[in-house]
Amino acid sequence: MDIELIKEQLLLNKGDLFDTARNLNCTPRQLDVCIRSSKDLQDLAVTIDQVKVNTDYETLSDEQFNNHLKRLSRSYQLEAIEVIHELATMSMVTDIGTNSAPLADVRLKAAVRLREAVEDNSQRNDIGVFAELNELYRSSSQRIKTVRLAQIEFDDD
Repeated sequence: MDIELIKEQLLLNKGDLFDTARNLNCTPRQLDVCIRSSKDLQDLAVTIDQVKVNTDYETLSDEQFNNHLKRLSRSYQLEAIEVIHELATMSMVTDIGTNSAPLADVRLKAAVRLREAVEDNSQRNDIGVFAELNELYRSSSQRIKTVRLAQIEFDDD
């Protein structure tokens, strides 16, 4: 097996022999034999073990996790703002070609919420915004009052 590839996989899998062996399509026993036969791989394995027991490494891992979580949250918030922007700027003409007052109301609420979000950079609950907009639309939209049903019967004659 290629030593550089084994090094890369060991680092990627943080020294886990089973995951590394699976990624290299070999058995953990075969990987162990390769590591024992190479001084470079032995040194790398020892270094990985030392890093794992280091408390600074654990703190760094927690920081990395929290930073990654913050980046994802910002990304999702950006997506939510884009959706709110689409709601706020969408056409008010419905499928039948008339202006819809409930849709205009929801659009106005979305625009107001978007403006508040831009002015106030504090934490906000975007899911709550969508739930509120959905509830506003449902409460003010027109309801079907009657349903007509045409029934046609054919004679077997």
